[in-house]
Amino acid sequence: MKKNILIIILALLSSFALSSDLGFNIIVSTIIGISLLYFYNKNIDKIRINGWVLSLSIVFSIFMIIGNSFKMTESFVYLSDNWIIALVSLFGYTIFFNIMLNYVYDLFLNNKVKDIFPKNKLTNYIKEHPFKSTFIFLFICYLPYIIVYYPVILNPDGGYQIQEVMGIPTWYLDSVVLPENYTNITNFNPVIHTLLLGGLFKFGHIIGNDNFGLFLYTLVQVTIVIGIFAYTISYMYKNNFNKKIIYFSLLSIAFIPVFPNYAITGVKDVIFSALILLYVVRIYDFIKKSSSTKDIIILTLISILIVLFRNNGFYTILLSLPFLLLLKKKMLGILISFLFVTSFYYSFNKVILPYYNVPNTSIREVLSIPFQQIARLSKYHPEKISDEDKLVIDKILEFDTLKDRYKPSIVDPVKNKFNKNYTNEDLSNFFSVWYKYLSKHPITYLNATFNTTYGYFYPNTTNWYLYTKMNKELQEKGLDYHFNSLDPVREVFRGIGNYYSSLPIIGLTVNIGFNIWVLFIMAMMYIVNKKKELLLLLLPAFTIFLACIVGPVNSYFRYVLPIVYSMPFMINVLYNELNKRKK
Repeated sequence: MKKNILIIILALLSSFALSSDLGFNIIVSTIIGISLLYFYNKNIDKIRINGWVLSLSIVFSIFMIIGNSFKMTESFVYLSDNWIIALVSLFGYTIFFNIMLNYVYDLFLNNKVKDIFPKNKLTNYIKEHPFKSTFIFLFICYLPYIIVYYPVILNPDGGYQIQEVMGIPTWYLDSVVLPENYTNITNFNPVIHTLLLGGLFKFGHIIGNDNFGLFLYTLVQVTIVIGIFAYTISYMYKNNFNKKIIYFSLLSIAFIPVFPNYAITGVKDVIFSALILLYVVRIYDFIKKSSSTKDIIILTLISILIVLFRNNGFYTILLSLPFLLLLKKKMLGILISFLFVTSFYYSFNKVILPYYNVPNTSIREVLSIPFQQIARLSKYHPEKISDEDKLVIDKILEFDTLKDRYKPSIVDPVKNKFNKNYTNEDLSNFFSVWYKYLSKHPITYLNATFNTTYGYFYPNTTNWYLYTKMNKELQEKGLDYHFNSLDPVREVFRGIGNYYSSLPIIGLTVNIGFNIWVLFIMAMMYIVNKKKELLLLLLPAFTIFLACIVGPVNSYFRYVLPIVYSMPFMINVLYNELNKRKK
């Protein structure tokens, strides 16, 4: 009797928490309540006091409460005005997440997936040729996308990159102080990717077929992406990972729209994301095996490519590669590798790019947080800012229009009026003003920051999107980029892709907040199971998460694409490692 009363109370608390986030719809709330009663009755024993699990449950609960407040009011107002609801929700969420985390934990540890497949010609061929068979299978699965979206899908950045190579000035040139004899090619998008995409387009243009040049780019990118996926599957196969889970991962990579769609999208994040996956695989190999000098060289080359294919790629390396020294394996080699990559990064940006008069990115790209905080302050508390301080801000961000340019979820309108002719004194004075109002209006600053970040840790809001439409700007510039005549088929593909995120359970695979939560769950499992060395495997993904937090847009999907690309491998590793420990 006491047990039943406890189950009812806990289910009501959790139902209240979940319903508060969904707006207390009576039908939805009833369905949630009944479902939780059934689930809690079956899993009441999952309420266990484990410090790490409880702590993570509380963290997730706080994420939900803060996220809901910002979804409702773009501030902490909803939370503060409804603090009783928030407090009850905190208890309800904590109970729910505690049971769910213990349920998932037991699922990984106590439910063995049978590693048995029938032997036939196909499975024997896969066993003998895992890379080749995977590559062929994925290429066949991606081929419909290649045909339907021929020659390539271009996002706005890709269009600008092509214009740069074709000698057409872009808005990037207006945002920096230009060197003498500057080129139209800038480093706002990675130069190496601009030259690859724009160079192949230019080749097609020279031979009289712009689309063919873009199609060559598609083939190059698809080959790189599929090749890295195939290598990953082959690596797991050869290292005796569970075959059923490997095949499940392969099917996910083949059929979840995010993988084939982005593989044929000409955007810088795709090759970078594939390289991050390759980097994660090599880190795992380094953790588990005695790595040779050859392995160090390979890791170094991958790190350099990561630096080249994304301007913030260096920070991923900076916050992950040196930590391999903690393993006390090949310490000199890792140290030399890190120093070499660091030297390359600074040489490329400070020597090579200036030598070829390539304009580099502006400092504004790393100042999203303080810029957005000052912008919100100017919108909601302009009377609190002294005239003297307004002049200081104006020298950096054009104060008169700042409040109108402020958009809660994106910093770009604020940054676009950054004064490229600033002096060091101007910037120093700006930060003095920023710091001055930090102590006076900390909540305003927090509101500004959470509005551009909460989607990265709150699963109930996500900005899932696929690039599916043609970039018409190139045509406006007189360049002949166009899709083929398969418009009806593209509409079907577009509909499937856009609807995918709404599907129950499997739609979570492209949910930004959920993917970040999985990272936290994996970290917790490694700590609890005394496999802390495997936390190194998660560092690249966590650095991507941190880059999103300091970035300019809330819940921007392609920013987390490297995490999504790496997730199937990281989940395979988690199951494999916990299963070994159980044995």
